[in-house]
Amino acid sequence: MDNVKFDLWRKRVQGGEEIWVALRDSLRGNASEAVWAAGLNTLRLVDYHDNEIVIGAPNQIQLLRVQQRYLPFITEQAQLLVGHDVQVSLTITNPADDPGALATSKRSRR
Repeated sequence: MDNVKFDLWRKRVQGGEEIWVALRDSLRGNASEAVWAAGLNTLRLVDYHDNEIVIGAPNQIQLLRVQQRYLPFITEQAQLLVGHDVQVSLTITNPADDPGALATSKRSRR
């Protein structure tokens, strides 16, 4: 990968991570403790490009719960942060692929 492509990729990833941190903070601040604990706290950023935020859930059950109950809320919060053109989609992710998520998950079980 040449330097120009790497710099563009790094800016996109950093931008996505900044948006994700802001979105998680917004969700946490605007959701009840029950809603946060019911699944929003397990979500992870998978990708952000072309005004689409792809969020990962740890399994099919969480994905369906978030999709059916919380996706409009998540989309609304994302649009407030990024703009009305942003779209939010969900996918299943493997928590083992994210060491930070695994550490967080282990800590919350204590």
